[in-house]
Amino acid sequence: MNYVHFIGIDVSKEWFDVAVHASAAKPQRSQNCGEGFAAMMQHYAAVLPETLVVLESTGGYESALIATLLQARIGVHRADPLTAKHFIRSLGKRAKTDQLDARALARYGYERQHVLTLCRIPDPAQAMLSLLLARRADLVAMRIAEQTRRQHPNYAMLKER
Repeated sequence: MNYVHFIGIDVSKEWFDVAVHASAAKPQRSQNCGEGFAAMMQHYAAVLPETLVVLESTGGYESALIATLLQARIGVHRADPLTAKHFIRSLGKRAKTDQLDARALARYGYERQHVLTLCRIPDPAQAMLSLLLARRADLVAMRIAEQTRRQHPNYAMLKER
């Protein structure tokens, strides 16, 4: 699909900043919750059907927003944080704020639209499997860390008890 508008969203735990590519308007900040999603969808309702939204992976804080956008049939690309960081550096931007990141992500979407992969609504079974595998990986890493600590000389006295 050829997109007319490009929106960049910088997501954090508490809020998200939304910027439209080539717009002089100040990026909008909303709470990262259902009410914030609804407010954003209403504010940009006129342009969203022809929009590609680009946001970074932020440890899962973006997941609910992506789901909301996908349910509304909006094109969404979840950018790899390292790729986005390198793109922003390539623009010569040294400052780092949420609003600047949102603007840069919108520009990233505009410049790279033809090569970006879009998010899809996940199959519920696949989503559950992904969550379980991620949790397993966390637990395995924790077990390895504890085994390593147990071998350290400072913990010898704990072994004796």
